[in-house]
Amino acid sequence: MRHHAVAATLLTATLLVTGCTAENSAENTAENTAEQTTQTTQEDTTRLLTDIDGTDVRVPKQVTRLADTWDVNNQFVLMLGGGDTLVATTEEAKRLPWLTKIYPHVTELPTPASGTRLNVEELKEINPEMLLTSSKEQVEAARAQGIPAARVDFDDFEQLMKSVRITANALGTEEADQKATEYVTYMERNLKMVADRLGGMPGEKKPKVLHIVGGEDVTQADGPDSLVGEWIAATGARNVIEEVVDVTTVTPQDIVDAAPDFIIVGGMEAQLGVDKLVNDPALANVPAVKQGNVVKNPVGTSNWGRYSAEEALQLLWAAKLFHPEKFEDVDLVAETQQFYSTFYGYELSTEDAQRILDGEGPAA
Repeated sequence: MRHHAVAATLLTATLLVTGCTAENSAENTAENTAEQTTQTTQEDTTRLLTDIDGTDVRVPKQVTRLADTWDVNNQFVLMLGGGDTLVATTEEAKRLPWLTKIYPHVTELPTPASGTRLNVEELKEINPEMLLTSSKEQVEAARAQGIPAARVDFDDFEQLMKSVRITANALGTEEADQKATEYVTYMERNLKMVADRLGGMPGEKKPKVLHIVGGEDVTQADGPDSLVGEWIAATGARNVIEEVVDVTTVTPQDIVDAAPDFIIVGGMEAQLGVDKLVNDPALANVPAVKQGNVVKNPVGTSNWGRYSAEEALQLLWAAKLFHPEKFEDVDLVAETQQFYSTFYGYELSTEDAQRILDGEGPAA
């Protein structure tokens, strides 16, 4: 009897263990299946995007609601065919006359950011699928709220083209990818053309250039450690600012001592700066002033000389300004018209193109 009782007890225990094991196995299988399903679903609907810092960000396969809080990058989005995806912009973008003429919808968009500050509550109400910005602080704030965020930024030609590629990847469309490739090809063509024509030029033949940031304050000048410094060097000229800086302060005496052959004033208020400089008695004998070479930098959907897709046109404009004899065949009006037609789908009149080259906004 005892043997039968022991056997029965062992059989019961075995059944219990087997049952528990089967139950646990079923639970584990269900959990693993759920995890795999979630992962598969996520992989089916999202993708990884690598931003300018090398950070991987998981975003929807095709973004239809994009917040872009870097005014310059709004231009890239438009260029890549993503204008209809924008759901947030910046106040700075709304103040760019040519951008608002070509893409008037930008004036109706909310602006949840100012400087490096991001209003996350407002951004959440806008409900974007992702954020593009140049601000690390904004990226961190958005990610903390579960909003995918990628950083774009550039201070040289290579990073500019990379930021265009990142923006195209963010949009996730074939059109964006094709336009990005077309743009990079055009930029590289212009870089090569300028380099081929100006290669081997001795230093003494390179004009000295001073680039003023904006007409509102003619004491702020761009140094060589900037995109401005890069295109000055690329177009066969010398930046009179020798210290390795982005922006620095200059006095009238500094300008006299530097004796630039050209003074270029950037921004939408460039005419104010030109007037101040040419009417300053202290600068009367500066070569640029004496020779009538105090000029406004072209301004299109963004400022050509600073952060702009139209940097590709800036190369041609500056090269022809400094070395007209080597670029007689370059028709800047036609190049500008072709660029706007190709990349913005907008047909500029001859007058429009000339106004952009002259640093002026659209005609009233």
